[in-house]
Amino acid sequence: MPKEDIVKYVVPFTPVYEEVEEVVDKAILVDKKKQLYRRKTVKQKVKKVKELTPDVPFANDILDFEKGTKKILEHKVKLDNKGKLIGFEKK
Repeated sequence: MPKEDIVKYVVPFTPVYEEVEEVVDKAILVDKKKQLYRRKTVKQKVKKVKELTPDVPFANDILDFEKGTKKILEHKVKLDNKGKLIGFEKK
């Protein structure tokens, strides 16, 4: 394969969030003059990233390549008339 035919494509990913309950230690000021604090443990709901999913129309192909159920070297890219990547097809 000629070197000029090899290009890189950066796949955009979108985060999928989940809300989880997390234990957090908070310092509560008890006496301002003496600078006394009391520690309080609080449960707090926090949004965390659960997973990243490809943000492209051919996301299933990307996931199959990552899982190893499809081999990327057995596929070639499909481009639209403007040269934009729209998917993959078997060679």
